[in-house]
Amino acid sequence: MKFNRVLFMGSPDFAVPTLKALVDFFGISKIVGVVSQPVKVRGRGRELSPTPVHQFAHSLGLTVFTPESKEEVASVVEMLQPDLVVVIAYGMILPKSVTDHYLCVNLHGSLLPSYRGASPMQAAILAGDTETGVTLIRMNERMDAGEILSLARIPLSVEETLGQLHDRLCELSAEVMINYLKGACPTPVFQDETLATYCKKIQKDALQLDLSGDARSSVRKVKAFSPVPGAYVSKDGRRVKVLDARVENEKFVPILVKPEGKSEMTYEDYVRGYGEFSNF
Repeated sequence: MKFNRVLFMGSPDFAVPTLKALVDFFGISKIVGVVSQPVKVRGRGRELSPTPVHQFAHSLGLTVFTPESKEEVASVVEMLQPDLVVVIAYGMILPKSVTDHYLCVNLHGSLLPSYRGASPMQAAILAGDTETGVTLIRMNERMDAGEILSLARIPLSVEETLGQLHDRLCELSAEVMINYLKGACPTPVFQDETLATYCKKIQKDALQLDLSGDARSSVRKVKAFSPVPGAYVSKDGRRVKVLDARVENEKFVPILVKPEGKSEMTYEDYVRGYGEFSNF
């Protein structure tokens, strides 16, 4: 497949390897623009900061657009007239006017139709799945519901954290995209809507651990939210993030923790200074 005007849309660091792969594959001249989420106040310093994709694209001298609405997105696409739009973790569902009139492909961090939505990697870990992967679809106006163009599977270990899975899947996404461009993909297939499942954006109240519950579920929650945002317990009115844990004799055993306002430490070191968690 030959494309001469490629538009990339993405925001977090998860999308950066795919943008880099596209630049390496096509060259700078064929990347007609990059669309990313608007500059926002981020971090403890509450400073204005562009997204990781915005920063990376700027470092390459690519033109970056930061539309704030679907209407603005449509205007940017119409202005650039791309023959391929590559979307990965952009953060906004594209308007029908775009998906109907341009070739828009999306890389999603799950084996679709499972885990459509905002938190597929977390959902796979929370469910205790033994495999996951990346799906490339041709986009339509519905969230993650387009025809499957390519799908790559990888095993998922019970020991794997969100951070580790993130790093594997972002590199796999870039590989899947380039293989598609090289023509190494099967015939597109429609998703089986009867098998579709959904996952939402992670809410803060989902991060609290219930140590009186099932130990394996608690460990999966720790893995699914480590290193960020971090599952936590409340002790003496302060949050303690649990960054790693295991099941031992059917009990939940913390390994690595981060008390509020402190550096991460082993649970053994934490106990010496603060005492054990309750509800074991």
